[in-house]
Amino acid sequence: MKKTLLSFFFGAAFVVSSVAQITVPGPIPFNNIMGGSVSPVFQGTAGTLPDVPFISGSLTSVGVDAILTASVGDTYANDLMILVTSSEDLSDATTYLLQVGGFGNFVPANKFAWGCEPACDTDAANTPVAGTVSAFAALNFTGSTMVIWLANGYVNANPPTNSGSWTINSISFGGVTLQLGVEEENTISSKVYPNPAENTLNVEMTEELVSVNVISLDGKIVISQVMNGATSVDVANLTVGSYVLEATTVSGAVVRTNFIKK
Repeated sequence: MKKTLLSFFFGAAFVVSSVAQITVPGPIPFNNIMGGSVSPVFQGTAGTLPDVPFISGSLTSVGVDAILTASVGDTYANDLMILVTSSEDLSDATTYLLQVGGFGNFVPANKFAWGCEPACDTDAANTPVAGTVSAFAALNFTGSTMVIWLANGYVNANPPTNSGSWTINSISFGGVTLQLGVEEENTISSKVYPNPAENTLNVEMTEELVSVNVISLDGKIVISQVMNGATSVDVANLTVGSYVLEATTVSGAVVRTNFIKK
């Protein structure tokens, strides 16, 4: 029996942006995620969560294209969930604003299914879960502490005994864009190439590079390099997939750029 108890997993997911929409590119492995586990994806421009990208604008739609690849303990394909809160404190359920997907009823007044039901309401491996939801009132992230979370929205007794694994082809958020810091946006430009990269990733910036980190989509630093005048990073040993290059310049500015390892 599914019970409503939420536990938390903190990680990071990163994206590329386009005009008035942000798309998390895939394929992204979301493996062995226990029921109720939650990872922050984006935060409003007044947020304070470390290593979570800032967004501005008003969220008008949420979309997903994913596949449930494995399930333990009755996790269904449509238990892949997006949760929006008005604060960074997940222990306060009164701050929950929007829920898309997931079994638990965390936001009774603003909860939506993905729209692929009943086909995606199953724990069968290789079941796709896809849909776009836009029936909710727009949520303004500019100047806010709101957070978008990605989760396994199946919840049960503590500790959870179920888990789900998905391959996420894409997740999209309409009406919002990535927000850079003022200094980064106005004075620092960067170029990362080739993208996709196979062996070497070149980094060109208008300020001297001090160090770079390469971060996987689960928030782990997989390469950390002091540059000492270098302008390239050896990525040959990385697993194929999407990553974020986090570059720190001599002025202390931090610029993050997505790239793909092929």
